[in-house]
Amino acid sequence: SQEEVAAAVLAHAQLLADLGTSLPSTAATAATTLLVAPNCGALRDFEVYLQLCAWLEEAFEELELNGKVQLATFHPDFCFADSAGPKDAADFVGRAPAPAFHLLREEEVSAALASFPLRPEMKEDVEAVGEFVSERNARFLRARGWQRCLEDP
Repeated sequence: SQEEVAAAVLAHAQLLADLGTSLPSTAATAATTLLVAPNCGALRDFEVYLQLCAWLEEAFEELELNGKVQLATFHPDFCFADSAGPKDAADFVGRAPAPAFHLLREEEVSAALASFPLRPEMKEDVEAVGEFVSERNARFLRARGWQRCLEDP
């Protein structure tokens, strides 16, 4: 059920948030979780899925998980608000065969971004970095083409 999926996402997010303070650094740096919900029929509906994602964002705020754990979401019907249409290959950046939730420790994301080729002024602006990466990925997927993304994910 949606409730079980939400509980699992929050439990794993809390575990990842706690790893940095309770485990040796080698274990803490390897922390990531991918939760996939192929058997939750309600989440196949993209609008229901988006509602759950909004609720999870609020729960992250209330539980003070923001800044510790990042939630990346994926859905078979994902499309950007400014999508060029049903065959916009850029939309594959947020797609998965089933509803999925990828939890990443913020420390890992920051470490990865530190080695990413960014303009110096962007390194401190999380939104600018996210937009830059999203635009770069969209260009790559559009160049690859919708049919190829569909056939060879």
